[in-house]
Amino acid sequence: MPAPCGARLEDGTDYGSRHPRRSSSIKPPRAIDPATYLRYSTGMAKKSSATETFPQRLLAIRQAAGLSQSALAAACGINERTVRAYERGEQTPPLSTLDALARALKINPSELIS
Repeated sequence: MPAPCGARLEDGTDYGSRHPRRSSSIKPPRAIDPATYLRYSTGMAKKSSATETFPQRLLAIRQAAGLSQSALAAACGINERTVRAYERGEQTPPLSTLDALARALKINPSELIS
């Protein structure tokens, strides 16, 4: 049975101040080179255009069209977080969204996936 609020342990500390998982679950951040992080987190790792992935193509075409992620999301009727997830490669759009992305970018849908 849990101790009532304000209960103290034998050493005088509050009951809630000592939790075995609280101190061990906090881990220091890993050191990551900022340039490497940005390149890989945004899907901008250097590859030839023949092996360019969907996220890289979407990002490049969106930037070339001069659209922000929020503007593209609004034009497609989807959430800005969803566009961000597509550009990072965390999600794959369904065909209906792929068509909406292509219409908003004024391109053929095959340009995004080929």
